[in-house]
Amino acid sequence: MNAAHTVTETERALFRDPGETGICFLPGRGEGTHVGYKDLLPLVRGAAAGLRARGLRPGDRFVWVATSDLHAVCAFLGGLILGAVPIPVAPPRGISGPGAWQAHVEAVRLALHPKALVGVETWLELAEDSPLPRVVVEQLPSDGPPVDGDPSTWEHVQLTSGSTAAPKGVRVPFSNVRANAYQIGWGSDVRKGDVVVSWLPLYHDMGLVGTLLFAIYWNLDLVLMSPLTFLRRPRRWLEAISDHKGSLSPAPSFAYGYVARRVPAAKLAGLELGSWRVAYCGAEPVHPPALRGFAAHLAPAGFPASSLLPCYGLAEATLAVTFTPHQRGLAAHTLSRAALAEGHVRDPQDAPDALEVALLGPPLPQTEVQLRDPVDGVTPTSPREVGEIWLKGPQLTPGYLDDAAADALTHQDGWLRTGDLGSWIEGELAVLGRTKELIIVRGRNHAPIDLEWAAGEVEGLDASACCAFAATDPDGQEAAVVACEVPKDHPDPDALPERVAQAVRRATGIDLLAVVLLPPRAIPRTTSGKLQRGKVRERYLNGTLTC
Repeated sequence: MNAAHTVTETERALFRDPGETGICFLPGRGEGTHVGYKDLLPLVRGAAAGLRARGLRPGDRFVWVATSDLHAVCAFLGGLILGAVPIPVAPPRGISGPGAWQAHVEAVRLALHPKALVGVETWLELAEDSPLPRVVVEQLPSDGPPVDGDPSTWEHVQLTSGSTAAPKGVRVPFSNVRANAYQIGWGSDVRKGDVVVSWLPLYHDMGLVGTLLFAIYWNLDLVLMSPLTFLRRPRRWLEAISDHKGSLSPAPSFAYGYVARRVPAAKLAGLELGSWRVAYCGAEPVHPPALRGFAAHLAPAGFPASSLLPCYGLAEATLAVTFTPHQRGLAAHTLSRAALAEGHVRDPQDAPDALEVALLGPPLPQTEVQLRDPVDGVTPTSPREVGEIWLKGPQLTPGYLDDAAADALTHQDGWLRTGDLGSWIEGELAVLGRTKELIIVRGRNHAPIDLEWAAGEVEGLDASACCAFAATDPDGQEAAVVACEVPKDHPDPDALPERVAQAVRRATGIDLLAVVLLPPRAIPRTTSGKLQRGKVRERYLNGTLTC
């Protein structure tokens, strides 16, 4: 066998058995282009050779503009097997335009010291002022020599979401990716012939690890499309699952509600979704009504509600930590809002006191999860109490890049302190907020999502477009504010402030300090779509959060 057909041990660490199974790159309309892993390997070799020719060496970091096309994917994989360290970033459209994107790339350059900027030509043209050398992925060779190296040194850097703080770079060794990919496969009951369908951005861990690297690890077909395609034509996601008999497909909670709102029942004709065996839901708080509405809306197209699989994870654990039982579907529990405000898990006293939370399953294999006192970080919480989530397992990453202070706060004695709050309910984890985002009113703790979901119950508003945060009232006491994005065609926007205030008062007992109405897409979000509550609060306090 000649060198071109020989797969080295190094390459087998990525492509275990390269054959016809591979990736279908799906455009916004029309048929996609399927590239088998055996045909992808030469392209990845070429990318590795091209990156090396442009000065990158093992251990060198590079900013990778993470688009969902063939050339960009090969550049990421080529950099990985070369031993260089990709740092995925969103393209400009994922970061509110060219100016903000240029500032983001510069912030990454100053913080993480990459040696190059790698991406498609369209986006690199917008970075002409960057001092980083630019590598256009379309210009990389289409083949190269077999790669020999040390897979134990492979890693990429995942930028954390920055929903409560400035983004940090999480080191993700390939050994963590393999461990978590195995765990995800176990939790999904992965089978030969499974097809993964994804529109998730590859700059997010759920897209990069949960679809691209997961599919390669398990040697599964992957149908890959752009997140912009999904946002413009959400039916395209359903078409891809129907046409390719997709069986595994993830999305955050907002996407399920988005499909139910944007794809009318009449547009479900011709779709067959019975093959969709696992519909993962994670990356943000799971909203039970959104999933329930999605399942009911798509039932005529054959979608099985038992496929819904809510889960919990975070970048510092590579991706996944807990999974609900395969084929169980959504399970939720109704809790007392008043008791949660005191740190207790109790049944509600009446309907206004009720808050429905999704159960997110037990820990994945070899993963331990503990709930500890959020203040001292040591004392285990009692059953039916709210605690801070700590975890350990083979998917736990070694820490942050060039940030020893953050490591000291979050990585202790082999455990990760997540900053998330949760409780055990019926043997499953329920996530109830984040320590840094709590709104404390009259000595009681309220998770922002509780207020946001209440505001989202007002007709014409969407919970995923509402943002709650703490502020100080004229007497110097902590209070709460809710900002809501209002659709342009809302029939009665003037009535919304009082309706939102009433909805939040009924649900939580909180009298809001203010309700701020905003145009669509005015609330700042991370590149993965999470609300940046800290930025919203900052703009409110300095008077720049206005219509």
